[in-house]
Order: sequence, then C-alpha cells, then structure tokens
Amino acid sequence: MAGAAQGWCEAPYLSAPTQLDDLGAKAVRVEGSTYEAHILPGVKQVSPANVMRGEETQIAGLLSHQPDYSGTVCLPGTHTKWVRINDRAIVAFESCLTGEQFAFFSEASVLSHSMIDGGWDADAFEAAVRLAIQDPLSVPRRLFAIRAEMLVAQQSSAQARATLSGLLIGQELMSVPQYWQGQDVTLIGATTLCDLYSKALALAGATASILDVTTMTLAGLTAAHQQGQHADA
Repeated sequence: MAGAAQGWCEAPYLSAPTQLDDLGAKAVRVEGSTYEAHILPGVKQVSPANVMRGEETQIAGLLSHQPDYSGTVCLPGTHTKWVRINDRAIVAFESCLTGEQFAFFSEASVLSHSMIDGGWDADAFEAAVRLAIQDPLSVPRRLFAIRAEMLVAQQSSAQARATLSGLLIGQELMSVPQYWQGQDVTLIGATTLCDLYSKALALAGATASILDVTTMTLAGLTAAHQQGQHADA
C-alpha cells in the first residue's frame, strides 16, 4: 500500500476500464527519496465501487507473457480479486473478503477453538466445497456446525480447518459465477492457495491454470518500467 493516500507517496487510482499499457506512464515519482523511485497507480471501479492495488501489476505481468490474453484472472488472497480482461484492459472486477473471513473465523472467533491443532483434511475440504456450491445459503449455519462437530462428533482440527476453507471458497465461487462459468480461469497468487481455488473450480465444473506470482509481479514491474521510459522519451 505504498501508493495509498496513507502510504509513502500517493499514486492516484486509474479508472476501469483501464488499459494496462498505461500503467507505467502513470507512475508517480517519489520526491525526496535517496534513490529514484516510482510508485504505480492502483485501479478503481466506480460502479459497483471497488479498488485494487498490486493485482494490476501482476495482471500486467500476465499480459507481458500472453499479449493477446482475454478472459478471467483470479488473484486469491486476503481480498481475492476476480478480474475480467479484454483488449489488454481491466474491464471489470470484484473483490471477495474470503481470506480475511478465514483468518477471523480460524483465529479470533469461537471456531478457532476447533482448529488449535492445525492440520488439513483434503476430503473435508472437497465435501465442504461441494456443499457450498449445491446450497450456498446453508453456509452461515454450516459455519457454526464446525464448532458443534468438534464438541459432539469428535471432528478433528484438520477437518475443521479444511471445512471452513471449503465452505468459504465454495460460497465465494457462487457469488461470482459470471467470472468462471464456462470459462478457463487464470490464477495468480500463493501456490497453496491457488491450488485450493483450482480444486474448488474443478468441483464447480471450471478449469484453471496457475501462474507463479513472483514471476508475474516482476514481469509486470519490468513492463511498467519500460512504459515509463517510453513516456519520458
């Protein structure tokens, strides 16, 4: 968040639809820095209101590797982004608080008592994703059932943790079906998290490919730097 209003130096948002070829040209130079430094802008969407900072750079990296890419990019994380790309532009996007919800429920809520021992159960994750896809409206009551299962049915910590993740990711998928139904999805993010989203998408009937987040970030920064140099020439 170096470019946020409360950050190091504000880099104002670009408005979607946003041509990512303009990203580097709109970078803001940091005044008074020992080294020459520029901060890339984020992207805002007026309706429905939404913002991103950082993900646009990773998408620019994708476009540097696949210049004609058109489709959906999902960037799992604390605030997962679902982004529609066409003609080298961010056309529209949605943000889901799934990662933040998982952190709260697993670390600060009553459910945290069921996950003290950590671990992971792949079968429990898959079952929870299927349940959330089939009946997303049941997720709120199924969340409390995670605690009840520990108390009355000897559910393990690994099962509880995986069930929570599966319910939240499955519910997220059903909130943004227009971004993945009938489409191939490109995932950019932490490998473990992307693997979970890939498995969940497969259970929902969609296919996904995973790109390395570090590679995409560096490629996006390189492309933006080159764009900035051309703008200054």
